[in-house]
Amino acid sequence: MSKVLRARGDHVVLMFEHGSVVNTDTTFKMFKAPRAMVIEKVDYHNVTGLAENASNYVTVSLRKASTDMTVPYTTNSAGPNSPDAIPADTHLDLAMSATPANRKLAEGDVLSLFVDCTGTVTLPAGRVAVTARYV
Repeated sequence: MSKVLRARGDHVVLMFEHGSVVNTDTTFKMFKAPRAMVIEKVDYHNVTGLAENASNYVTVSLRKASTDMTVPYTTNSAGPNSPDAIPADTHLDLAMSATPANRKLAEGDVLSLFVDCTGTVTLPAGRVAVTARYV
């Protein structure tokens, strides 16, 4: 088996598909960093999508341990960025954290997708694409 060695500055795209999430906060462990890297872009795609709702909603973020690497995206219609539906079959860019240190992974850090459910809500299965750069 061949091994691909990544050099500093090389980019990699990490793809992760998650199953549906029903009424339960869920953390999907996506990736363990083989060396230091910086997350540069996060794209979320959900074929079904999810309508906004003030009492039954999800909040999605990319995390390193309990640190949000992206700005949490919520489908709460009462939120500050309303409307916040997850559009069906559309690529949704998750905004990166404004704190540079929050976007870095050290060797061995685990990158996770965190889905926080409020009320009785189901997030349909979806896909996350993460663009990262080795440092």
